[in-house]
Amino acid sequence: MGAAAAIAAIVIVPMLTYDEVTEGGFRGIGDGGRSVEAGPFGDYVAKRYVAGGRTTVETSIANRGDRDVEILELGDVKSLDGVSPRGARIAAQVGPGSPRSYVAFRPFELPAGRQRAVELQFRMGACSELEPGTLVAFTALHVRYRTGIAERGENIELRSPVQFERGPRCRRARGDRG
Repeated sequence: MGAAAAIAAIVIVPMLTYDEVTEGGFRGIGDGGRSVEAGPFGDYVAKRYVAGGRTTVETSIANRGDRDVEILELGDVKSLDGVSPRGARIAAQVGPGSPRSYVAFRPFELPAGRQRAVELQFRMGACSELEPGTLVAFTALHVRYRTGIAERGENIELRSPVQFERGPRCRRARGDRG
């Protein structure tokens, strides 16, 4: 029994403790945003809250470890007041930098040492869902992945959080009645 336990520890424990999936080197502003440098505290992406509007957030995920992983799901960590996730797209190819195009998300292999850009899609709610002069922030990407037979979920903190800010007057997207 001792040899079986040792083999299990050598094979299974590394799968269960694998934590090498991180934010990659690519960050984009997405549509409808602007980059803001916040001094020594880093930077963030600012987006104006527009009732009924849609927007995207671009980032990338990297596998900095020594084994391939299968990315099963991408999304936000928690629902934000007034802002709802509406899906994800992935770069058509694995690789660094700004992608030429995105395709609908489907589970994919992320080889060791590689990264892939992702685009998260959001919809902003009605004016009544966010108080005037307030903001909500998207700060972490939730990634569910498999390495070997073990499946894990991890929240990856973004180096550049995304802030949705509603001004004193609520702007509405064309055709929005909310």
